[in-house]
Amino acid sequence: TTSAPKADLAIVKSHSGDFQVGTPATWLLALGNNGPSTVQGTTTISDTLPDGIGYVSAVGEGWICTEDQGDVSCASTATVAPGGSFPVIELTVKVGAAAYRR
Repeated sequence: TTSAPKADLAIVKSHSGDFQVGTPATWLLALGNNGPSTVQGTTTISDTLPDGIGYVSAVGEGWICTEDQGDVSCASTATVAPGGSFPVIELTVKVGAAAYRR
């Protein structure tokens, strides 16, 4: 049997600056297609928030995002060619005291 090539997706989660207790913060979730195939259909990513981090919102062009007890899921039906990327998701959170580690 022969299987068709599949897309190799890679995600990068980044932020700038330090997170501070009591201050909202934003992570950027960037998803790219390393090929060799085009991404078609529904693509879903998920992220579990660490202790002490509360969900505020998750938005990105073409993404539908939901949150349930700290588990954030986003789905997109975008078609992305090899070497291309999905629109970035901005995940905004509130930083609680339980997130502080010495």
